[in-house]
Formats: sequence, structure tokens, C-alpha cells
Amino acid sequence: MSRFFRVVVLGAVLGLIACSGGYTAPYPTVQLLSYDPVTYTYEYEVRQDFDGVDGFGQFEVDAYTVQADPYSMSGPVSNINGNEAWWTTRTTWSPPDPYVAYVWYGGNVPPGFVLEQAYGVPWIGVFTLTVPNTQPVPGMVIVTMATDGYKHAVNEDVPGAVPEPSGLAALGTMLAGAAAKLRRRKR
Repeated sequence: MSRFFRVVVLGAVLGLIACSGGYTAPYPTVQLLSYDPVTYTYEYEVRQDFDGVDGFGQFEVDAYTVQADPYSMSGPVSNINGNEAWWTTRTTWSPPDPYVAYVWYGGNVPPGFVLEQAYGVPWIGVFTLTVPNTQPVPGMVIVTMATDGYKHAVNEDVPGAVPEPSGLAALGTMLAGAAAKLRRRKR
């Protein structure tokens, strides 16, 4: 490979790295802000920055719970309008039961340039979900863009069913047996 060609390839690679380092996704970001194990309450923070090219109108938490479980949803409480007019619903998602989607919709958060011009701050909303007898497990949350309906999925912890007591007892017995076997093997 000629020296000139190597310099061109190296320049292109460095240019791509520089561009990707400065790029931020034009979609809202989501994170599990807190989980209270006493009340089984999950708080998700969704942030629409100035680079958001589209507004979004729906937030969804795909949980590993059953349709019959009790639940409550509130919010979001945002830094711009306080409590806004979001509707809530609960539905199943594919694969079917026991997978449940907890959905807030109709909020119509504006695109980034509108937020910047009208408010001068990004939109930050806190969505609250309470599902008794659950614990955070790895899962998926989704924000849906307002105009094109594009769904942007983010890996985040979601509510999951707590194992039944007999299942926990069986798991504990297995772990105790495995620990005893490892101790014998070390000797």
C-alpha cells in the first residue's frame, strides 16, 4: 500500500471518529431515575434536548408483569409545564401475556428548536409507575416520535415479577448445594 493511500485512509478514519464523537442522537434520552423497593415505584426521566429533530408524543415501558397486576401511573412532571395532559393506558405487547406495556401518550413534547426558542431549556419529564411485587429487570422502554411515528427503543430496567416463595426456596437450596460442592472440591 502506498504511503499516500495510507495517509488518506488514516485521515478518513480520524475524520469519522471526530464526527461520531460530536454527534448526539436526535431522540429523547431515557433512564430509570429511581426505584423504591418499599412502594415498588419506578421513576423514569425522559429528556428532549435542543438537538431533538422531532417532538415526541408517547412513552412506553415494556414490563414483564401480568395484565391482572394492580398498578398506578402518573406524570410526567416536567420542568416546563409541570403536570401536563398525558393519557395513560396498559396493554399487552408481543409476545403476548405476561408481557405488559405501560403507556403515556398525547403529551406532544415539541422539537428541540421550539424548546430552545420558546423556553430556553430542554424538556425534562419524570414518569412515575407503581407495580406492586415487582423488581427492576433488564428490559426496553420506547419513545415515539410525534410526526413520523418512529419508535426509538432504549435498553433500561423495567418492572419484572418477583419469583414466588417456593421458587426462591428451590433456588436457595440449589445455591446452598452448589456452595457445599465447591467447598468439598477445594479440599
